[in-house]
Amino acid sequence: MKKLIVLIGFFMILLFAGCCGSSSSGEKGEGQGDDADSAPFNDDETADFEVVNDDGIDDFDDDFTEDAEDSAPQTYEEWQNAYAKADAQAEQVLAPFVEANTNFGMKLFAKLSEPGENIMISPLSISIAMAMTLGGAGNSETYDELIDFLGYKAAGFDDYMTLNGQFDFLLQSLTYFDKDFELSLANSMWLDDAFSGKVNKTFVNDLQKYYDAGYFVKDFADPKTVGLINSWVNSKTKGKIPEIIDEIDKETMMLLLNAVYFRANWMQQVDSEGDIEQGYFTMSNGRTKPAQFFSGMLRERRFYNGQDIRMLAVPFGRHAASIYFFMPRDSDGSVDAMISEMAENGIGEYFDRVNSASIKYCEFELPRVRFEYDESIQDDFSAMGLRKPFDWNYGFDGIVSDKLIISKILHNTYFSMDEKGVEASAVTEVYVEVGASEYGFNPTFFRFDRPFVFAVRDDRTGTLLFIGKVEEPDFD
Repeated sequence: MKKLIVLIGFFMILLFAGCCGSSSSGEKGEGQGDDADSAPFNDDETADFEVVNDDGIDDFDDDFTEDAEDSAPQTYEEWQNAYAKADAQAEQVLAPFVEANTNFGMKLFAKLSEPGENIMISPLSISIAMAMTLGGAGNSETYDELIDFLGYKAAGFDDYMTLNGQFDFLLQSLTYFDKDFELSLANSMWLDDAFSGKVNKTFVNDLQKYYDAGYFVKDFADPKTVGLINSWVNSKTKGKIPEIIDEIDKETMMLLLNAVYFRANWMQQVDSEGDIEQGYFTMSNGRTKPAQFFSGMLRERRFYNGQDIRMLAVPFGRHAASIYFFMPRDSDGSVDAMISEMAENGIGEYFDRVNSASIKYCEFELPRVRFEYDESIQDDFSAMGLRKPFDWNYGFDGIVSDKLIISKILHNTYFSMDEKGVEASAVTEVYVEVGASEYGFNPTFFRFDRPFVFAVRDDRTGTLLFIGKVEEPDFD
């Protein structure tokens, strides 16, 4: 039997610019209504992709590029209305749903974290990827295991339509929720034309309804299709990820893509490039290495000093989101032990601690750092207890009646931080196949000169966007 592969790829970009940069707007995904190849489905049992118009897709500058400023709020009143709409959606995002996503992401982060290595993952990207994959499991044992493995069953979201509704509220709440943020989300499905008519209509329509996914039908044997997919990714990530594939395997029949771009300004200026100081960073193995540090004193911040951990939160814009830093209090404390403890206790407890602390001035110093991270995580999922999605005896009958398995899950990220801000990207691909030195303790001075954890969070809903660990601050 010929193999069919579904490739689900998710791409995220996070960019924090210096406070002198201009603020910009958020934008929800440019979905099926805007893509040139979008068209309604018929009422047959399976989705009829042959109705999709193929004209014009090769001109991807027209199809994939849109000016967000044309539809973004412009006046103060428009922004206030946008805030009210976004916040109303955020209020519909239930705490158990967020907790399930956050706890699963934190457990995976702890599982992937290795001593002495930099790491960053995007829990939001992984949650969206797995939720969209879950939709293809249908009414099967695969669905039952996935919904339990991801923590949704225990949280009371074992019904897929209810779960989709929560993701819909979450994605809408991230639309134009702060004028100091630039946030855009886009989803699309790409199908090999040889597969037309075989995919379950409900699966595709749910992606459109709840994830605003557009769709394209192309000949995957045509090398030009690779360029079109890469151009879509390049456009939706604003050039931060110019390409993600160099070829399409002959057994690949479907790709699901999610792109997110996020940019936020520092609230106040930190050191300029000319003020960068040379210093030393102490790694987990006790060795020190030269590092470049920038410092600042932001107007609004929260910090917490516990017996074994130091935490700092720096909010952005109207305090709808923040970047958090976590570091063992003692110089000989283990960052990996801290991560394990945070995963066991639930990272939400640590966010609560720092956010309940007093808002005070305190100085900080951070190292310049840049690294890439990539990992094949399907074995980690198996080690965490997931079995049936990788087993030929089960399937994803919500997509097709043939037996499907997940054959590979990849997660690739990029992280850079300096005096101008933070830049990060993440890619999650799910393949589905058928049949520091010590300067003394000062409670108001935070010098991150030894391994630490950083996290970017939507503070209204508690959604964890990115989390990473810096073990070695190279900045090439």
